Amino acid sequence: MKRRQFVRNISLTSLAVSAGVLNSFGNQLHGKSAMSLIDTFSLNGFDDETEEYPNLVTNGEGDNWMFSLRRLPYPKSQEEIACYKTVTGKWQEAGTASLKAGQYENPTALCLPEKQPVVAWNRIKDGKWDIQVTQYKNGKPTKPFSFSALEGKAVNPKLVAGENGTVWLSWENYLERKFSIYVCKNENGKWSEPVQLTPENEVCFDPALAEGKDGKLYVAHGTIDGFHQNIEMRIFDINSLELIKKVPVAIGGGLENRVNLNTKPALAFDKNNRLWISWENNRNTHRLDDGDNYSGDRCCSMVTYADGKILEPANTGKWLFDGKNDHLPTFVKDSKGNLFAFTRCGGDFVGNFTWKFRVSELQPDGWSKPEIILTTKQKGQTSIPSVIFNDENEFWMSWRIEERVATDSGRNTKATKINLSKFSAQEVQPGSGKINFDLATVEEHHPKSITTHCGGRHRIERQKMVYNGEEYTLLLGDLHEHSEGSYCWPAGTDGTLHDDYRYGLYSEGYDFVGITDHAEGMDEAYWRKNLRIADFYNEEGLYVAIPSIEWTRSTPKGYSKIPKGVGHRNIIFASTEEAEKFVRNGNEMYSSNSPECDYAPKLWEFIKEKNIDCVAIPHHVTDETHPCDWSVRNEEIEPIVELFQCRGNAEYRGCPRENNVDRHQTTHCDEAFMDYALREKGYNIGFIGSGEHNSMGIGLAALWVKEVSRKGILEALRARRCFGTTGDKIFMDVKVNDIAMGGVTKLKGVPEIYIKTQGEKEIERVELLRNSRVVQTWKPENGDKSFSIKFTDEHYEKEKNALYYYVRVRQTDEHLAWSSPVFFELT
Repeated sequence: MKRRQFVRNISLTSLAVSAGVLNSFGNQLHGKSAMSLIDTFSLNGFDDETEEYPNLVTNGEGDNWMFSLRRLPYPKSQEEIACYKTVTGKWQEAGTASLKAGQYENPTALCLPEKQPVVAWNRIKDGKWDIQVTQYKNGKPTKPFSFSALEGKAVNPKLVAGENGTVWLSWENYLERKFSIYVCKNENGKWSEPVQLTPENEVCFDPALAEGKDGKLYVAHGTIDGFHQNIEMRIFDINSLELIKKVPVAIGGGLENRVNLNTKPALAFDKNNRLWISWENNRNTHRLDDGDNYSGDRCCSMVTYADGKILEPANTGKWLFDGKNDHLPTFVKDSKGNLFAFTRCGGDFVGNFTWKFRVSELQPDGWSKPEIILTTKQKGQTSIPSVIFNDENEFWMSWRIEERVATDSGRNTKATKINLSKFSAQEVQPGSGKINFDLATVEEHHPKSITTHCGGRHRIERQKMVYNGEEYTLLLGDLHEHSEGSYCWPAGTDGTLHDDYRYGLYSEGYDFVGITDHAEGMDEAYWRKNLRIADFYNEEGLYVAIPSIEWTRSTPKGYSKIPKGVGHRNIIFASTEEAEKFVRNGNEMYSSNSPECDYAPKLWEFIKEKNIDCVAIPHHVTDETHPCDWSVRNEEIEPIVELFQCRGNAEYRGCPRENNVDRHQTTHCDEAFMDYALREKGYNIGFIGSGEHNSMGIGLAALWVKEVSRKGILEALRARRCFGTTGDKIFMDVKVNDIAMGGVTKLKGVPEIYIKTQGEKEIERVELLRNSRVVQTWKPENGDKSFSIKFTDEHYEKEKNALYYYVRVRQTDEHLAWSSPVFFELT
């Protein structure tokens, strides 16, 4: 019995026909609509599994296949590479390409000259990442074989058809914080040995390949320029793979004082042998008061390479896909070699919260105006549109959907499935038109430093200190960032897990990152992927990717008093194994929707009962919509607070940068501020900063660690040996009576405070706060970036109920830093 089947989605197809909502291509070719939706099918059956990464291939003779990643039900933590095939015009399940279950990611596929598919995917085994490939013969997959580099982790395989029956396989290899690009070639059924195309001293990723008829292999890829991401193209001899030429394609972008991102390149030759290049760019970013690194402002280019130059069509300009938040440009050819460009678009802040697909086709006189062909109800995770043309008048497109699934806790979560949509298309008529080209602008803004409060910082040398005979290393990073898996962001486009880890690594120069997607609404399959990607990037000693999740309990609207146990908390796990304990069942994670942990005290009890090695960090504690209740607390589990993030500073009412962005306001309840929690409640709480949605680089966590590892990060958090900044990499070493920041000591004599700080910019003032009130201010002269002093506080006896000290540093550019307090026991 077949396990799964594609069922006609009557509601979607009927909606398209009757209302035209999904059938909105609207582009006119010779007076007729170019494309229209015929049918949509949904993959049904076995709701305890999920499927994603659909790849469609065709042999051009009526045989079509779709390969996808099938995540097997919890608790197996395994996948299969599923196969579906058209039989007498209907899609049917056709076994698996992987032959057996394992830990897999990122399938890709195409058809060999022998009219049979070849499929590649990532395999994870014993912590190692390699590439597996199978070739179909007589309709059956052969035993997979593996490719990898001698060192590092292979990821994101791509298959590309070349000339004369060749097939190219490329992938990225990650080693010691750097990516390099590898390829191998299949000729006459045999694979060559892998070759590293890019130098070890450069960071290169996201390869796109195209083989020319001129005997050259063209490889476009992302690269790093300071904290910006550029696109360049390398041209190789197709036989020796010796580098012939390196061509800059996109340097910087339209943002004068921000990080410019050029990502996800695509390459294709048209039937006139012109090489076209497309990629994503963030030049339309408009929410300039916070990070907004991956939200709803993307556009996609369309340029060509000829005679050693990058050219743009004169009639459309460089930015063909503009104004609709376009992602993942993808080239597809029909059976006659006509070239189309597809994007996934939508998900913005102006009422278009869901994803759409749109397309442009290359006509004799240029690219047509991109038009939407499919509007979905989906937000969140992106997927590359996979398209095959059966002939020039019809094509299939596969796309991932996330359906709401009821859980036994009474709430809904999302499960990933696949839709197949069938379209009719008008045949592209030959014409005598000509495309005129202008020289494209390759180099735009790519500042070496950024003067706004937003992100973009270089990696700096790690600071060391010796305290009580033990050496500590200062690590800088972010423990609060979301990916596209978090649905609360209106645009649903927080960047992929890869995007966020790479942004932290290359655009902020971080030592550690925690991706804290929301627990509610997340299923085990996504958490499985989340943890795998964290393990992929984790290189202890170099870059620590730490498993993390957000637990959320908000206040009801119109509250007068903050309800007990509410607040948002990021949970930072000591290991993948500890993070796996947060799975409730295959459909859901433990969250505030779960009766076991539906408010903070029950969450703490749950963590203890499950013996989960983790730290929870409250954040945006003074936000009007999401404040934190400080009437209850567990110091063991929650030793610190995210004092600053993109919304603002939670020190006390009226503190500097209390409201960091206009769209957020602080609560009317004074009990949410940290001066209440510290001074009135007597809690011992350390401080960090961190990001939030699309705000990596606005808020920084600084930790003095014993070792550069996940274990070292949790130890530093528990010891409160940490400080926070608004983003700049400000150095702080603060001790009170020789007790390091975050420490607790008995009061013995007059408090002596030692302060040493180093700013990125000139320091305007250094403030000593006793019990959250400024008691001493120093203003360095002559534009100094460094400051140190020892100070004795003779007036400490005024404090009767609590006594703690911390230091706040303000630079001339208004960037701030806060040490964790040192606490005195008064009884």
